[in-house]
Amino acid sequence: MSRMVPLRFLLVLACAVAGAAFATPAAALSCSAVNVAAPTFGIADLLSGGPIDASGSLSITCTGSGNEKNINVVACPNINAGTGNGGAAGPQRYLKSGNSQVRFNLYQDAFTTIWSGSGDMGGIAPRIVVALDGNGNGTVSNLPLNATLAASQNTAVTGTYTSNFTVDVRSAIDTAQQCSSVVTNPTSTIFTVAATYVANCIVATSDLNFGTIGRLSSAVDAETSMALTCSNGSSYTVALNGGSQNVADPSQRRLSRAGVDVIYGLYRDAARSQPWGASGGTMVGSTGTGNAVPISVFGRIPIQALPPPGLYQDTIIATVTY
Repeated sequence: MSRMVPLRFLLVLACAVAGAAFATPAAALSCSAVNVAAPTFGIADLLSGGPIDASGSLSITCTGSGNEKNINVVACPNINAGTGNGGAAGPQRYLKSGNSQVRFNLYQDAFTTIWSGSGDMGGIAPRIVVALDGNGNGTVSNLPLNATLAASQNTAVTGTYTSNFTVDVRSAIDTAQQCSSVVTNPTSTIFTVAATYVANCIVATSDLNFGTIGRLSSAVDAETSMALTCSNGSSYTVALNGGSQNVADPSQRRLSRAGVDVIYGLYRDAARSQPWGASGGTMVGSTGTGNAVPISVFGRIPIQALPPPGLYQDTIIATVTY
């Protein structure tokens, strides 16, 4: 028995030494998103109804602390649906202001391929190959992080819309591995996208033509309209000035030719009882919906002496205050 103890001791020691001699450091790869320049819309006018683009970028840096040196690795940056979605899954993303949302999305290229890959967005993250140097470090810089506010959102209410996003970067040493199966070593970075929609109005006018007049023994009426589009929920007033001669009384404007005038008026109602001017209760006002609203302008030339023949005209400036 006494001879067997040293033998057992030496055998165990030999195994332990052998194990120590062949142990290798555990692989340790970590990739993360850095230098995130979030796309910023700034003041975004949704009233025109068209899409609005913004550009940004991010970089991916990887570090290996084991034998991951002088090799290529795979990084998969997944971007989630964001806080503006209110818990809803993609593929559509939203920016949020209070209880209001506007549609938008993030793209990994020139506004065509949606940047996804997270559980709430579906899809697959872009596959980024990163070359590690002799110290186990590597970076791929300035990957596109673009954004587009969707078209046809002219009925959105004004406000500052935001959403916070998480870039979850997963990585793998096997460069043959696709991002659909890369689930290890996640690291997270947060960035914010914002857009501010301020009140705005767009007005389109058309001429009012009284036509050809042979006599003014009775009033001559004509009508035109303007199309007014104002941000949803924004109050507005429309004033019409006194014309080329800056007449104070809206019913006593002047159509002029060579120093000769024809008196006329502009009105808010078809009965021509409410003159339309630029002060007090003579203006038209309402609240915008984000859609174009037709506003009629009623004109009347009252009975008066017929001036010499010719083309008589005046220029009116419509001022929208909102």
